[in-house]
Amino acid sequence: ELATDTDSELEYHLLLIKVLAACTFGKNFYTEIKCQSLVSMGDVVKVVVHKSCTYTVKNAYVYFLTHCYLETEMDVPEMYTSSLMWQLMSSFQADIEKAVSLSKLNVYVRPASMSDAMVRFVVDTAMECIEAFFAPGLRPTIGGPTRLPIFIALFKSLYRFSSTVR
Repeated sequence: ELATDTDSELEYHLLLIKVLAACTFGKNFYTEIKCQSLVSMGDVVKVVVHKSCTYTVKNAYVYFLTHCYLETEMDVPEMYTSSLMWQLMSSFQADIEKAVSLSKLNVYVRPASMSDAMVRFVVDTAMECIEAFFAPGLRPTIGGPTRLPIFIALFKSLYRFSSTVR
């Protein structure tokens, strides 16, 4: 019974995170600021990159980050130079590689180990965040000894993923 209560509390928490993100649709500056004050970018990244984080949790938090920090009325310039975003991109790359490895097991039937949450996360949520982060007109700082390798690895993984998913 305790596990059920814990699962319900987690589901409720994730639903609240998604509701906060939904409140910022339409690029509502004041709502974005309020949501950013409730859940910091550092908190989002800390949750998402944690080794025990499930894809269901990642979906909710990255959805929040995309809508409350990236697709906003007012640009948040520090987003594009933040090491936190590059930690997140590195985490995405690892998740995409995991999906590539699992999809190579059987090209025609998705392996049972590739959950719906994993597919949703890689195909929808992570891709939307990556697209928003590297959107034309925005200038994430790609150069440097730590960021360029992450950028290259991420896009190699995206290419491999697009080649394995039919």
